[in-house]
Amino acid sequence: MSINDIIAEKRKNVEEIETKIAQLNRKLSFSTLSEEKKKIMEEITKLEKQKRESEYELQKLQNERLNELAEQLRKRREQEKQEERLSTVLPPVEEFTLRVCFKCTEKTNCEAFLTKNRQKMLPCILSELLNH
Repeated sequence: MSINDIIAEKRKNVEEIETKIAQLNRKLSFSTLSEEKKKIMEEITKLEKQKRESEYELQKLQNERLNELAEQLRKRREQEKQEERLSTVLPPVEEFTLRVCFKCTEKTNCEAFLTKNRQKMLPCILSELLNH
């Protein structure tokens, strides 16, 4: 059960308690016996306490969910910044691969280019980096 499902369930619980309280208040207004009114008031008090507890739990769950979302957003932004930094430092791999392979002595028949084996291309890449 996800946190969103639990939050929805808690909201439903609070609404049900509010409905019961409203029903008891109507019943209280029509009651004429003091003993019956006392029982109804006790029941209302008990339900109001349950409602406060449920609202507190609901708030706690919503805060937890917000914290999770904030953490996900923070991680995503951090990753985007890191990707942006890397893209400014090094050109994209495919673009770099093509540039290096055409400098290779075997040109387009270069085995490293055809298999995209970067370890075999390492000498070409290093020489390319040193020439810049």
